[in-house]
Amino acid sequence: VRNFSRHVPVKTFRQRDIVTARATKSKIAVIGSGISGCVCAGILGKKDCDIHVFESAETIGGRTATIDENIKVDTEEGLKEDDTFMFDIGTQYISPKSENFIKITEEWAQNGWIKPWEGRVVSLKLSKNEESLRCETAEKVAKSPRWIGQDGFKSLINGLLESENTKVSKKTLVNRATFDEEVKSWKLYGIVEKEVISENTTTIEKSEEILGEFDAIIGTSRENFSPGGLFEVSGTDLEKISKFAPIENKQSFSLCIAFRNPLPDLGFEGALIEGGRSKHGYRKKIRSSQPNKTLNCWVLQSNEEINSFASAEQQVNVLNLENNDLKDYLLYGITYRMVVEFLEIVESITGKSVTEEPFTIQIKRWVDGIPMTSLAGNIDDSRRCLVDKEKMLVSCGDFHSGARVEDAVLSGEEA
Repeated sequence: VRNFSRHVPVKTFRQRDIVTARATKSKIAVIGSGISGCVCAGILGKKDCDIHVFESAETIGGRTATIDENIKVDTEEGLKEDDTFMFDIGTQYISPKSENFIKITEEWAQNGWIKPWEGRVVSLKLSKNEESLRCETAEKVAKSPRWIGQDGFKSLINGLLESENTKVSKKTLVNRATFDEEVKSWKLYGIVEKEVISENTTTIEKSEEILGEFDAIIGTSRENFSPGGLFEVSGTDLEKISKFAPIENKQSFSLCIAFRNPLPDLGFEGALIEGGRSKHGYRKKIRSSQPNKTLNCWVLQSNEEINSFASAEQQVNVLNLENNDLKDYLLYGITYRMVVEFLEIVESITGKSVTEEPFTIQIKRWVDGIPMTSLAGNIDDSRRCLVDKEKMLVSCGDFHSGARVEDAVLSGEEA
């Protein structure tokens, strides 16, 4: 909604205040810090609106999130920090197709948030027999420029949210929303995580708090508008979201691994993998502060085989149980399968044996995953966002028109 001032109720003042009173800023809540929500928040922040972004996870950015890891090395003085490296845990590069998104990426580049990437990407076909793994590679020609984050995609996300009008609350799960029909405003409630330190222990406490009152709400997950979700949308345009629940999400995992010593050169920086346990693999090569050392960081993204394995284990709700042994069993199984196959790929392509194991591993489960279908595909509605103007409630996100980052960005822009 580009002009909120047309919809925000006019405030009344006492007579003596009329001369000095100034119009108050519209207060807008964005639920979810994925790229769609961040783009929307960035645009509204420039329009002199007060924006509050709520994110339930520890990191912001959704599929464009970046995590940092400190490297520790042994020295004569003991363990000390050597360097920091990062993983883009979801999207590895952006390749714009539409004219509109091309202009947006060019603007991001001018702002210093993203930069061109000319890494070699190949199509990698795997075939196995009882003794070995065979790999066939083919060049994957880019049909449009590829962009990566200036310092990981966190540069882009931080740039979009850098307005002084924008506030971000992480580890905050919005769990309740009420709308006051009389004053036409929203009140949000949420579960907030806080660290409580006492003597030698640190515990995490969760409590429900009032998150604030807002003139408008922007929800970026279809779950917000589904039956039993945050908002009652019956009788509105947004009801289309709840009626077409078959917008299926594909669960997936990202595995981030790093090797202290260089691996044999594979001859490419990214691969689209067919026939393996990983669907994609991308390398981040980071120079260590130690002389003549290069760290090889790879992000592996799971395919249907691993996802099916996880789904089978989830029949007993492994990931939702408090039993950490079961949870660790599932994550270990996924990690083991993907790492072993990656090392087999390296050995098959280079003909060199790899004895080194990764010295750090991070695994990320995408709860919402990637939408396999969209509203546009289900109900032939090409709009990139839906709006209830009476309540100033807006939905946007990749579930509207497609799973690509481009679709999510254009949805956020339209919202």
